[in-house]
Amino acid sequence: AAAASATAASGSATAAAGSATAANTSKVNAATSEANSLASKNAAATSATNAAASAAQAVQAAAGIADGPVTSVSGKTGVVTLVKADVGLNLVDNTSVKAAGMGINTQLSDTPDIDDYTLPNGWYGVGPGSAGVRPFGSNSGALQVSSRAFGTTTRVNQLMFVETGVAPRLFIRINYNTAWTDWVEITLPSVAGLSRKPLTTGEASATAREWSDTLSIPKYIDKLSTATAAASHALNLSVATVFDLTLSVNTTFTISNMPSLSGESLTLVIRVRQAAAPKTITWFSGITWLTPGGLVPAVPAASQIVEYILSTTGTGTTWVGRVGAST
Repeated sequence: AAAASATAASGSATAAAGSATAANTSKVNAATSEANSLASKNAAATSATNAAASAAQAVQAAAGIADGPVTSVSGKTGVVTLVKADVGLNLVDNTSVKAAGMGINTQLSDTPDIDDYTLPNGWYGVGPGSAGVRPFGSNSGALQVSSRAFGTTTRVNQLMFVETGVAPRLFIRINYNTAWTDWVEITLPSVAGLSRKPLTTGEASATAREWSDTLSIPKYIDKLSTATAAASHALNLSVATVFDLTLSVNTTFTISNMPSLSGESLTLVIRVRQAAAPKTITWFSGITWLTPGGLVPAVPAASQIVEYILSTTGTGTTWVGRVGAST
């Protein structure tokens, strides 16, 4: 009986050991399952992030194609090979801008004959050895040629920048049906100091403008200012030098906007129309009257018209006056 009990106890111990081993295995399996579950969760999160990035890129690409994907270029499909005409380059002159004198930093060679230069467009040098008709008084400069063709008729513009010391001058002419027009100056010729001279074609050339000392015209018209004189009436020399004034009140005359004179003379004509009931005139100071005794002229009689002529050669502070015609 004792031996049987020992055997039974040994079997129980073995069974208990087997149960412990099984429990330990179950624990290990549970830990492995938990680790695998976490790895799967991380992989799912990574896939979701990648999917979101791909979606954003797809949206951006779709936004960059406003009218859908390109299916043809200039009517061509498949593997496209473009030529100049497909993008309008056949309309562009294949001319070197360097050969046309543009974009270079070296001195231009003198043109043999400027009358021959109608094409190509560009810049050309003009020097003492250049032939052709140049602007009056010019010797050297730079020539710009601009050509446009209208059917069988060619029109060419030439601009010439003339070197005349420090004073720049610019001329233009046109070639129409192979015939050149005269040069016309765009800039005004320089004038030294303060000088009131007319701009004319001058005596040296019918095509060159210059400030002349001689003016020959068939007619000269003075600017006239007509008004009813106020009690204090300014003779505004920036408006006119001939004044036609009707008296309605006693009037005092003054001068305004007197120009600066240098070796010059200024003459005014003041035509006074007296009222039916005569009004008095008070002249500005500085007038020396060319009358007997240098007396100030009497005021016009009722309804009389009298002209007074005043001249000055200075700053307008001294004048010489005389009485002109009257009714």
